Amino acid sequence: KHTLDIIEQDCRQTQKPSILIMLAQVSTDKSKWTSKGGIHRYSDDPFLNLQIRRFTQKAIQAKVDLLVFPELSVPEQCIGVLQRCSKRTGMTIVAGSHYHRSGTKSPYRSRCPVIVNGKVYFTERIHPSYLEDCPFPSDALQPGTKVVVFRNTNVGNLAVLICSDYLN
Repeated sequence: KHTLDIIEQDCRQTQKPSILIMLAQVSTDKSKWTSKGGIHRYSDDPFLNLQIRRFTQKAIQAKVDLLVFPELSVPEQCIGVLQRCSKRTGMTIVAGSHYHRSGTKSPYRSRCPVIVNGKVYFTERIHPSYLEDCPFPSDALQPGTKVVVFRNTNVGNLAVLICSDYLN
């Protein structure tokens, strides 16, 4: 049976009376994507890293409170840049999502980094898409087990749904 942990994280911040949200749509080169068993990955591309840094700078200049990147747009290796930005500015950042495997024999899970005041939390996708089905169990995307609900952030209370979680 699939178990789900709903974790409530009290961030102990005061909600602002109004917030500025920036949605960051990165542009990627189709040739930089690879797929194995329904799991798509974007290769380490300096251009994507540069785009993420540019969006971060624009968000800082505009005094954005909540910066949101779309699913699969922020590679795991770019989280540190966003974490430093959040810590320096107090900005809350929803850093897209990526596939993660905690060990070579562990299953893949789709997870979304949410960065509040420089601290990174990971919430997982609960319902993999049928497009991510894989005949090889070792490479298949597994349902997530953890959803984080954020209370008392500077942008209010929030939780993240990833892809097909919204449909189920």
